[in-house]
Amino acid sequence: MNKKELESKKKIVGGDALFRKLADDDAFKKYKRIVKSIKERYDLEALMEEANSLHAGRSSRNLKGTNPGGQKIADAALLDGSYRSRMSQIMVNLFRQRDLLDISIQAAKAHIVKNYSDKMPTYRTKIERSNFLDTYVATGVSLLSNIESVIRCLELLIKDIDQMSFTLRLSYQCVELVADKRREI
Repeated sequence: MNKKELESKKKIVGGDALFRKLADDDAFKKYKRIVKSIKERYDLEALMEEANSLHAGRSSRNLKGTNPGGQKIADAALLDGSYRSRMSQIMVNLFRQRDLLDISIQAAKAHIVKNYSDKMPTYRTKIERSNFLDTYVATGVSLLSNIESVIRCLELLIKDIDQMSFTLRLSYQCVELVADKRREI
């Protein structure tokens, strides 16, 4: 069922009346407070900008084409480690908020079904009913999707740092080998 069909069906069965009922429902107000709280506490765009800024500022990205010594490689590895730590901290906080939001969305949907099933149309499939319910928790679903998008980006940036750490370790070992060979000569 597409969005247009869902909207028309909602009007036919009094979807607007259900919205009005939910506006006065204490359990649904709690769901809305949770969504609002997460939205206010976590500026996802700012967190993504911070992660991108950290990623762009990694000195390990600028070592190519230079002849870095052991100290430059070690400094780059340490800086990458601190950037990875900050990105992990952001990701852990977002995981917690994502889980809280997901639980709240599921609880709100279950509450609507349990207490307002007489105001809902009959659906043939679970997916149709879920899509109908999604219109009432759309703000939370959208926020959940945005949080998951930021988490996926952070996972990629952290993976890049991890792969670079491996490369830096190998580079450092190569520098040590070259230095050892020079000492033998």
